[in-house]
Amino acid sequence: MKNPFKLLGVRRINKKTLGSLGALLVAISISSGLQAQEEIADGTPMNTNDRFYEGAINAIHAEESILIVDDESFTLDRLVQFRNTVWSREQVLQQIQPGDSIRLELSPDTAGGSGPTVAVGLSVIRD
Repeated sequence: MKNPFKLLGVRRINKKTLGSLGALLVAISISSGLQAQEEIADGTPMNTNDRFYEGAINAIHAEESILIVDDESFTLDRLVQFRNTVWSREQVLQQIQPGDSIRLELSPDTAGGSGPTVAVGLSVIRD
């Protein structure tokens, strides 16, 4: 068998080194697979039934129209159903604050997808 490491300038490799390299490659592939699976889990809201998400507002980024709710980010649609009528996202962002418990209605086009999750409706949950 030809030496596959010859291109790297290695003339001879012993079985112990080859075994260590194999174990290292297996460990890297397993950890990258687990990391990718974790990223998929982190990118999807956990308490949603694909159309709604309830939680507490952690932060509001009005410049980007982004809400952070229970460490998940949501983008508000241009027009949002709020208080039984349609409001602009800018108006809605002025009516809420961090700590508020809210229920978001998610756009069916983006719920659970790989892009930003867009909210088309928002209601404040009063205790």
